[in-house]
Order: sequence, then C-alpha cells, then structure tokens
Amino acid sequence: MPKLNLITEPDKLFNGNSSVLMINPRTAVKEEFNQKALKFKNDINLYMFEIVDPDDQQNINWLIEAVNFADVILLDVNGTFKDRWLLGYILNKPNCYYFYDGSDAFAYNLINNNKIYDLEFLPSKIEELENN
Repeated sequence: MPKLNLITEPDKLFNGNSSVLMINPRTAVKEEFNQKALKFKNDINLYMFEIVDPDDQQNINWLIEAVNFADVILLDVNGTFKDRWLLGYILNKPNCYYFYDGSDAFAYNLINNNKIYDLEFLPSKIEELENN
C-alpha cells in the first residue's frame, strides 16, 4: 500500500514522488483526500499549508517555494489570504485547482478555469503524472 508523506513548513522532501500541496483545506476536503489517496499506486508527498488566522504571520517564502515545485495544488480560496496578490500568484499556476464558495464578485475564473467541487479528478491526475 502506498504511503503518504505529510510535509509542513519549513520542511521539504525531494525524493521523486509526485507531490500535492493543499492550501487551507477544510476538514471535508482532508477527509475526501484521504479516501482518494487509497487509490494511489505510488507514494505521495503531501505538503500542507494551513491558515488559522489570516492576520497571523505566515511563512510565505516556504509557500511560494512549495507552489513552484508541487505537481498538483489544491487551494481553498475561502478565507485563505488577506493579500489578493498571493491568491493571484497561486491561481495563475496551471496545476492549481481551487474551491471557492463565495460570490463571483472576485472573478477567479478569469485567472484559472480549474474550479473544483470535489476531488474526483485526483486519482486519475496522479496516475497521469506517474505515467509521464
């Protein structure tokens, strides 16, 4: 059975495994990820960046590095950052998939068409990465 390597700031793991970065996932997303991970064929590096209070100081340097080397980024936009520039930076990545329950006043779909409602796509996406 494949293993899941959970990695949080300030750590990084460069071992050749496919990597998923989860940014501020709610509990339901974490639980769904755990269910989908049972379908993975190989080990996965799971990077986790969680924000408890948007006004707290965060290690943004670590997050930006993780965004740049992760194979798949799962971003929960809801209440994630007070700085919209950072959201725009992350959403601009083609491998970023995001949850957003708010109004469409912030037209994130102009930057990124990968809005998701669940993680059904994830096992096949991981398999595709592993086959390439």
